[in-house]
Amino acid sequence: MAFINFKPQDYFQTMQYTGNDANNRTITGVGFQADWSVIKAKDNNVVWNVFDSVRGDGKRLQFNGTGDGLGSAQGIKSWNSDGFVIGTNGDANSNGQVLQTYNWKAGTTSGVTGGSITPHTYSYDASRGFSIMAYAGNGSNGATIPHMLGEIPDAVIVKKYDGNVKWYMYHASNGSNPHTKYLTPNDTNASQTQGGWNNTAPTNTVVTVADGSEVNASGSNYIMYSFKSIKGHSMFSGYIGTGNASISSYNFCGFKPALVIVKNISASGDWYVFDNQRSASGGDNEIGYNLRMNKSEAQSTGSNYGIDFTSNGWKMRNTNGEMNASGNDFVYMAWAENPMIGSGGTVGVAV
Repeated sequence: MAFINFKPQDYFQTMQYTGNDANNRTITGVGFQADWSVIKAKDNNVVWNVFDSVRGDGKRLQFNGTGDGLGSAQGIKSWNSDGFVIGTNGDANSNGQVLQTYNWKAGTTSGVTGGSITPHTYSYDASRGFSIMAYAGNGSNGATIPHMLGEIPDAVIVKKYDGNVKWYMYHASNGSNPHTKYLTPNDTNASQTQGGWNNTAPTNTVVTVADGSEVNASGSNYIMYSFKSIKGHSMFSGYIGTGNASISSYNFCGFKPALVIVKNISASGDWYVFDNQRSASGGDNEIGYNLRMNKSEAQSTGSNYGIDFTSNGWKMRNTNGEMNASGNDFVYMAWAENPMIGSGGTVGVAV
């Protein structure tokens, strides 16, 4: 029996730091050199900061907005082996703010093959199920972009970064034909039908796009984040709401989560973000504080927001219609804090 023997914390990490307005400040504690870093002040109404090494230093996108990612020189200036260097950006380093940050490692920056569009910069790690591809659109229906995961991706997020257009997301649990639909992380919309994926399912090598401005306008530049569920490390799946906190769905992941993001795809609703840095007092496992990926608002808490993180998954603890409406379909994304334990105490899970 084979086991996955890497620590999730070596490739994904949640952490917090307190802003101080200092320029060229080094933030440590991530544990690796990240390729994708997301920052949000938990107690302040400020935007989400989305940076990646593929687009380069100081180029911020915002989950809660449609703006381009061409300028934020005082955001993340560089990444290092244990974190990143940040400037004086008030959304990411304001004095006294407590900042929540999520960090992913990809790594490989050579050897992309396949597709009719060749990404001009990229970073990927198929064994951890994560890739970042930056590409120039060609305006062609049926254009294909390599993702380099080696298997069919479970989630793909695309954003034009030299213009103001919405985020565009594929999720494998978004209905019976997810390649004919999309989600928009910057707003509350339910699943929508449109041919941005050219009505073509992704394959184990490429993602297919149409000619829309959100994914492939000629001469425009895009960033594509692709994900594949990896046992013991990540899970991209869905569930049906029960409307009952006592008998709500339990979502088995094979690991204790560090981060869970939930979206109602049947109806309008926010994107709820829960993590292991912001637990509530309602119980040992309860994660009551949440951020909303589509909003700049500070975190919320209360009896109608909580979920439980357990040793091998998570469970809804509320009747909030945006997370647990009876009969509604939901999608989620989760990343591990700790995997289940393999034989002989080995960190990993059977494959």
